[in-house]
Amino acid sequence: MPRPRVRGYTLLELLVVIIIIGVVSAIAFPNFQGMINGNRLTGAANELVTSFQIARSEAIRRNARVVMCPSANGTTCGGTDWRRHISFVDADRNVAADDALVLRDTEINPAIQVLGSPAITAANRIVFRSDGRARDNVTNAAAILAGKFSVCIVTTRPAANIRDVQIGSGSRLSVQARSGAGACNAPTNI
Repeated sequence: MPRPRVRGYTLLELLVVIIIIGVVSAIAFPNFQGMINGNRLTGAANELVTSFQIARSEAIRRNARVVMCPSANGTTCGGTDWRRHISFVDADRNVAADDALVLRDTEINPAIQVLGSPAITAANRIVFRSDGRARDNVTNAAAILAGKFSVCIVTTRPAANIRDVQIGSGSRLSVQARSGAGACNAPTNI
């Protein structure tokens, strides 16, 4: 009786397929890493923009001051790390989150740095008044805010490793991608 022919792959065919998968993976992985980092930056910049928009709209809607500040615990202002920040209604106008209604507690990926320009870091608070404009400090004579946040990752993949979130004229927001040559530096004012 003749032996039935067994269908399958030879060892040589399997080795060729494994080598092809290895070569394609070696070429594709760096591109995937750049895409993942780019998406992380875009997501973090969008979270920051969303926090600004919510604070601004709540200040207008409530006809009250709304403050954004860095927070270590999600309930009070503290520190200088804007990766975690809160927005709260400042009903007693003391620019402190004590007994205040916290509107939003945002925490950004720890691999990402969020650095503020001198206009923002000087008071370490952003106050939106009922007219919807952000002010650079808490006094009644405060100037309209013109500042910038840099959301960045220390990497060369992608080449544009920084997203600048600019606040102009107190409420106008824009996001721009730029290259930091793999480094993260504090931005300058607008």
